[in-house]
Amino acid sequence: MAVAHRMTTAMRALRFICAAWILPAGFSLVAFFGFFTNYTTDVFSVPGLLARYEGSVFRYRVLGRELVVTVAGWLEAWNVAWPVPRALTLFDPSASAATYWAYVLVHLVCVAAGCSLLLLTLRRGRSRADDGASELVVAGVGLLLALSAFVVTPYDALFFALQAAAIGLTLRPASTLTTAALASVTVLATLTRETAAFLPALYLAVHHREILARVPARLAGLWATAGAFVATYAALRSIYGWRGGSVYYDIRGTDNLAWTALAGSALLLASMVLLLAPGPRQRVRIWYAVLSLPYVAFVHLFAAPWEWRLWVPIVVPLIVLRAMQARAVAEESAAPVVGARAQQG
Repeated sequence: MAVAHRMTTAMRALRFICAAWILPAGFSLVAFFGFFTNYTTDVFSVPGLLARYEGSVFRYRVLGRELVVTVAGWLEAWNVAWPVPRALTLFDPSASAATYWAYVLVHLVCVAAGCSLLLLTLRRGRSRADDGASELVVAGVGLLLALSAFVVTPYDALFFALQAAAIGLTLRPASTLTTAALASVTVLATLTRETAAFLPALYLAVHHREILARVPARLAGLWATAGAFVATYAALRSIYGWRGGSVYYDIRGTDNLAWTALAGSALLLASMVLLLAPGPRQRVRIWYAVLSLPYVAFVHLFAAPWEWRLWVPIVVPLIVLRAMQARAVAEESAAPVVGARAQQG
């Protein structure tokens, strides 16, 4: 019996490593070296990176930019002959192998961290016999993230890791420590990308029953998360200024009536049809989808709907909510209500 238990534990650990680390990293390496970007240009040296990401709306996305620049500095100091895609210098004549690998390593580490957190969240409440489905879901998320890497940025993968942390914290029973951790993650996410607005939106969607019932712990969680986002967003714009490009990069106008943009819209719509189907937490999933509509409209006005990476912050939480077992969901949703009733009693 003891040997069987150790074998089961070892296999669970092996499946975790394969689903959360090896497969997502492998998918991403294929994207970075097998299907090289034809979209991102002149950002593969530190001066080029700073020239692009210290201007317009990108200047507020501080955390990812500084992380890639720091890692690039470390790699330059090691003076290693890092391999790069053959087309790299076509897209940036000043490209540095160390800078490109800084993008790659930040992406790999953040995706592995995010997938690990998602797998831990999905495994919570499941038995040892049925957790294989969770690992397949996470491996699928890793593949979706690799598909988004045709646009090389310093912040997308980092935001994914922070959103994954926020998903896990949002689905936990209410506590002061959890609320503080979620607010801290929200601050870091807002320093990374404006889509941190999805974190309080997810909290509201998941706990809308308790919030509408004015359960104190859940109200505190919502105010802490929303307050962390608003305060950090406003602080960034106060520090870096509200001049041109403080909210969006460009107005797309009729560009988003082209077939490529319409294909991106169809991609999102098809995802929603699948992710909002009946099943665990359908009501929560619908709430989250509705709260995402302002962002969907924003993308169609100011961005490119065919960029799959722009839909990842909507799709990933819906995948997790859809994949969770109904039993675990019910237990976690009931915890704050039971606590509130006990306090009233």
